[in-house]
Amino acid sequence: MATLNPVSQSRSFANGGTIEVGLDDIVNIQQGTLTFTNAFHNRILVNDQGIAQKYMEGVRGTGSISFSLKAGGLVGTSAFETLMARKTTLDGDARTFSMVIKIPNFAGSTPGETITITDAVLMEPAQYTAGGENELDSLSFTMSFCAIATIANVT
Repeated sequence: MATLNPVSQSRSFANGGTIEVGLDDIVNIQQGTLTFTNAFHNRILVNDQGIAQKYMEGVRGTGSISFSLKAGGLVGTSAFETLMARKTTLDGDARTFSMVIKIPNFAGSTPGETITITDAVLMEPAQYTAGGENELDSLSFTMSFCAIATIANVT
């Protein structure tokens, strides 16, 4: 029998985790803001004469990623301009991005785990928030994806 979620496998994105969009690295991610929910087959409760019998898998829903950045510029080499840009070919499809989230084993470590998404889309406009006293302004993004993410160990 396996031991699930042992302390020896604990990781912290804050120890040097990165987010790649296409070939570009997104930097200045605000600590504690990255959330990831994988695509998942919804569950359908099957009842027989008012008595719950079992759950069945339903349709696959979407997954999501959200994160906030310490706001840099809004033009040029900015996450804002990249993620908000429309497709250059207007065929009715939303612009998709490949994304890789890298989570190191420990601070300064190259090995760790990756979460790879191949069809991420920006689901709502980026949100710009002015920082308060002793805080930087921030940009928040919410992405959605249809295909189940690939999660792998990196050695």
